[in-house]
Amino acid sequence: MKIRSTGCYIPSVKVDSSKLDRKFRVAPGSVERATGIRTRYHANRVETSPYMGARAVLDALHRGGLSMKDVDAVISVSGTAAQLLPCTASLILEELGELDSGIAAFDINATCLGFIVGFDTVSHLIAGGRNDRVVLVATEASAGAGLLSPTELESAALFGDGAVAIVVERARKGDASRVGGWTFATYPRGAHTCELRALGTTLPPTGKRKPTEKDYYFRMDGPAVFRLTYALMPPFLDRFLGATGQSISDFDLIVPHQASGPALRVMIRRFDSLSSEDKVFVYLREYGNLVAASIPLGIHLAIEQGRLERGAKVLLVGTGAGLSLGALSFVY
Repeated sequence: MKIRSTGCYIPSVKVDSSKLDRKFRVAPGSVERATGIRTRYHANRVETSPYMGARAVLDALHRGGLSMKDVDAVISVSGTAAQLLPCTASLILEELGELDSGIAAFDINATCLGFIVGFDTVSHLIAGGRNDRVVLVATEASAGAGLLSPTELESAALFGDGAVAIVVERARKGDASRVGGWTFATYPRGAHTCELRALGTTLPPTGKRKPTEKDYYFRMDGPAVFRLTYALMPPFLDRFLGATGQSISDFDLIVPHQASGPALRVMIRRFDSLSSEDKVFVYLREYGNLVAASIPLGIHLAIEQGRLERGAKVLLVGTGAGLSLGALSFVY
């Protein structure tokens, strides 16, 4: 399998960290120093999750010289679904005007690691002969949808909105492109370090314990996530590399989930034999944490900036709610 093309949609509202400094009444420069983020983008009322996802899909198809008639399936790998039912992928097809196309559409929810899980899933669908060309689309509107608490600086400072679509297709004979390995692990002792408790069946409107206003906002215990990641990531990566017979030096580019400045520093420290400028692709400062769209946006930007060329060996790695860790290697 190979990546045919990529596309993205960045929403219209640019939010500088200096604005958050003023809003939360902290010293100038505090937000950027704590998070490593200078700007992030928030969706406006029109830029819903399906709206942005559809425009990212159109961008990816245009760049690949394709149309929706060339696509077998659309899979949404977003962490924040547009609604519980139907799937976000179906709503993206509706936004695209594909009302009677019959294209397969479904969601994969692995939060920030949705693209890694989706990419591996598609590799098996293609290898098994089920599909020839699939669009993976991650579209996140947590800020624009009002899921971030207006009183909690941590989540407001970290998260941005946006959408990325990646067209994956069967490689031609002679192409080097392929998936080289995949590992995923979940540690539920960290399940409640990142959560959005309402909007599901755990706290239904008519239940014995009705949702409070706080239950409708994303909640994160950043220090707890950091401690778990710090402890679990090194042995996890060692297991992944051992199982796939690879070493860090084998990779031309490493695209980590852009969670936060401290989290990226931990990741880069794990790759201490490498120069972060040469091999670890970091764009957090300009866009913030885009949840499931984070890793595919890294791929898209790396291609646009000439940092990712055909034949390059790539490592995708990161963490997500659950608490989950994931890694995938592929040849671009």
